[in-house]
Amino acid sequence: METLITTAFLMTFLLWSYSVLSRNFLHETTPSGSKKSQANKQNRAILGLKLLSATIVLFLGCYAFAHFMVPAPPETTERTSNIPGTKVINHKHDGKDGPTLEGPFPFMQDKNKDIQIIPPHLIKTYFTDVAGLAEAKDEVQDIIQYLRDPEEFGRLGAKAPKGILLHGEPGTGKTLLARAMAGEADVAFIAVAGSQFDEEFVGVGAARVRKLFDVARENAPCIVFIDEIDALAHKRHAQDPSWSAQSVNQLLAEMDGIDDQKNAGIIIISASNRIDAIDPAVLRPGRLDRHIRLELPTLKDREQIVQIYLDKVKIDKSVSANKIAKITPGFSSAEIANLVNEAAIIATKQGKGAISMPDFDTAKDRIVIGAKRESMNISAQSRKNTAYHEAGHAIVGHKLNAERYPIYKVTIGQRGPSLGHTAFEPNLDEGSATFNELEALIATQLAGRAAEELIFGEQNITTGAENDLKNATRLAHNMVTRWGYSKRVGPMYIGNNDKFLSQELIEQEVQAILSRNYQRAKAVLIENSDTLDAVAAALLEHETIDAKQFKNIVDKK
Repeated sequence: METLITTAFLMTFLLWSYSVLSRNFLHETTPSGSKKSQANKQNRAILGLKLLSATIVLFLGCYAFAHFMVPAPPETTERTSNIPGTKVINHKHDGKDGPTLEGPFPFMQDKNKDIQIIPPHLIKTYFTDVAGLAEAKDEVQDIIQYLRDPEEFGRLGAKAPKGILLHGEPGTGKTLLARAMAGEADVAFIAVAGSQFDEEFVGVGAARVRKLFDVARENAPCIVFIDEIDALAHKRHAQDPSWSAQSVNQLLAEMDGIDDQKNAGIIIISASNRIDAIDPAVLRPGRLDRHIRLELPTLKDREQIVQIYLDKVKIDKSVSANKIAKITPGFSSAEIANLVNEAAIIATKQGKGAISMPDFDTAKDRIVIGAKRESMNISAQSRKNTAYHEAGHAIVGHKLNAERYPIYKVTIGQRGPSLGHTAFEPNLDEGSATFNELEALIATQLAGRAAEELIFGEQNITTGAENDLKNATRLAHNMVTRWGYSKRVGPMYIGNNDKFLSQELIEQEVQAILSRNYQRAKAVLIENSDTLDAVAAALLEHETIDAKQFKNIVDKK
């Protein structure tokens, strides 16, 4: 039909063109009846035949062009995807579910209707490829058992969860875990993104949801993975456009049908970094029954993750997964993968035969702080200020909180916006902190500014403590408003709600905590003034000192 319509338009245009040419080139130029007039008539007849022949040839060419540019695919076609080991099912739009975006040219076709399916025999990802996440793996074992043997799973009348929501920080392995589940269960893996259903044309998004579940039924048993489901199933409001509400409502209707026999063997796994943005109707029991939070990896998990990526690169004998895990607190799985890759790039650029620990150290600094700024022209006085600033952080942190946060290294090398950096190496995965530990952290943050004041005077304090003041103020504010560490406020959670107490009282308590710990940091530095001078001198000489060098200096004083 598209070919005929396109050809009709082209034919109309060509006939109009022929008419214009005829009027301009075939009109009478001599009196009728003369010999010259008769010759002109013969010439016009010949020219007319030529124009008519040219018109016919152009028409056939246009028809062939339109025919090849508007292919007529079958109802369901299968092709190879660009992703290795996957295939794509293309479903022809039947016109009943809403308007189609297909047109006479390939770039006008709607590519969002492609659904990627990985058959069971091509899935090579298993739980052994997913380091850490032990609790999450245990949570999904029953799903795998159901997909492997539904009859055995339901012999006592149990029903499998209809859906699972994996949520947590970005890069924690949500997609990898979902694919590993399909590998363990030996079922097909159907992957889509929530944004694929976001369409301004009314009915198109809902039609895509229906097509997704039709494909899932054809490939059952299977796992349907919806990444970033908050883009599809976001919270509904009265002011939402109709096309947005239709997509969400269709998803709810399809998920309610999982109990039907025709939908048996379909498990929905969704992933999101923003669980608060998902509509509650999607999260209720009967739809996404089980919510599994993937936390940032612990020290033991990080060691396992690091080892997986170290096995893929050439490393020096001195490289240890445990050492790398200790210097990467708070890193996600994706960030650890990036760290190993950055270290490999650094070692390659230096012409090394293997990656060494200093390469990982440099890679971490590049990721956390920024690129090295060797072109900066720093004065001797500014460099000295930075040395005493970082020495202050290191000494106070070592004296007040060394058991939990031992020193890793101190440097005055310029990276990113920073003129220096003091790194600590937490040796435990603690989920909470005591009052004394919080106070020690605040004193450590303020120690750099305190050191500058003691050595150079109050009038010569630099602006280098901006980030320190920001972090210390945030901690003190949380102590007052969230953790109940203020005697005047009491054990009360305030958060961002300012209706309970006056802002003035909160500010006074925050200021009291900061002032108390600033004076505490100054007292520690005055007591260890010789050590402060020695550490600063070592930084000025070597630029960077590690934990062993720092402890040697402290022990001598």
